[in-house]
Amino acid sequence: MTVSHDNILNKMMKLGFTNYEARTYLGLLKLNPATGYEISQLAHVPRSVIYSVLKRLESQGVVIS
Repeated sequence: MTVSHDNILNKMMKLGFTNYEARTYLGLLKLNPATGYEISQLAHVPRSVIYSVLKRLESQGVVIS
């Protein structure tokens, strides 16, 4: 059984992640370690937002910098 990327995003948003948080987290699963710029490009999250999203995920204990 394969799960689509969109299906995973939807399930993460049901768990309380924002769209950008879910995209960022999935990007980190694909490319780790990575810079904010790299994650921004991979996850299609604007560079102007990526660092605040990463900080929010870190403050929630979801990721470690």
